[in-house]
Amino acid sequence: MFRHREAKDVQSASAGPQRPQFDPARPTPATEAEAVADWLLAQGRLTKPALNDARFRINRADGTLLDQLRHRDGIRETDIADAIAGLSGAERLMLDEDPDAELLDIFGASRAIKTEIMPWRRKGAVTLIAASSLSAFEAHHRELEGLFGPVRCAIATRSDIWRAVQSVRRRALVRLAETRVPDDVSCRRWGQIPRRGLWIV
Repeated sequence: MFRHREAKDVQSASAGPQRPQFDPARPTPATEAEAVADWLLAQGRLTKPALNDARFRINRADGTLLDQLRHRDGIRETDIADAIAGLSGAERLMLDEDPDAELLDIFGASRAIKTEIMPWRRKGAVTLIAASSLSAFEAHHRELEGLFGPVRCAIATRSDIWRAVQSVRRRALVRLAETRVPDDVSCRRWGQIPRRGLWIV
């Protein structure tokens, strides 16, 4: 029995350090992304060479592994959202209906775009929070509870979250963008007809 354990220890040591495992109760961007990558590999949506290339690109540009996976050919945002929901047990949210505008205003439309999390609807005493990843939700969990009381995470695609925010607060976002960029490149001039001549695009 001792020999068997010794052989097993030697085998584990030769395999190198263990990769941190994804824990839905304490998710990190790194462990979540690796778990999603494993899921996509098992589903045949991702190849090992493509995964290695995605990891290589992280070292050469800003972003995360999840960002790189979102830009892989053959991988859809819905694949990633399905994987996160399946791995974590979180509800998968399609955002077929607009979010509650009052809840969104409490958190802030621009913050929802930036963080990729959005208060969606109240279900009884619980506020359902749409998030593009479980780690994004957990990073703001305490703040969300302070704003809304009990909250629960539901996974949606990043594009669906952005689209939902814009559908109810597009004008406010445009006004915010207008105040943050110079006039000559601001969207405040889009669609306006100049006094002399025409703009050529």
